[in-house]
Amino acid sequence: MDSLYLEILIGVVALAIGIILGRVIKGQSNAQTVALEKKLSSLEADANDGDKIKSAMVDFKGSQEFKAMQELEYRKGWEIGQKEILAQFQIQYEKFSNVDDKWFSSLVETGYCMQFFFSGLPIGDVTKRIIHAEKKVNKEAVKEILDRVDRTVNNLIEVAKQSKISVKEATGLVNK
Repeated sequence: MDSLYLEILIGVVALAIGIILGRVIKGQSNAQTVALEKKLSSLEADANDGDKIKSAMVDFKGSQEFKAMQELEYRKGWEIGQKEILAQFQIQYEKFSNVDDKWFSSLVETGYCMQFFFSGLPIGDVTKRIIHAEKKVNKEAVKEILDRVDRTVNNLIEVAKQSKISVKEATGLVNK
């Protein structure tokens, strides 16, 4: 009997524990369900707020204020881009002076040569700019040449006369 009594007691205790655990678990799942429902409600509210935010953003993008801000930012970017590009350009130059002495005259030229570069690479050819040019005639040398020409022509005329060749002075032969 003791063993039967003990078995019944264990059965009743197990039943009581089962009932208690069932209520505790049921209470927890109700609390979890309530928490999940609150979370779902919050997400739905956020979704409605998201639609409102999207609508507000579309309205704002159409406003004059937004267009003015866009224009301002565009200009800032343009100016920064210009500065960056201009910083990559370089001009190299070299001054020069040439004196070309010849027997009749001399030519004096002064100026500069320059080359454009972009990011270290040459653009186009070297450009030579002559700022000042002056031609000087050596009058003594010209006089000496003209004297030689006169002597040579006179010698030719004399030889032609001695050879009985007719000699006549002409004009306009130089331009033919």
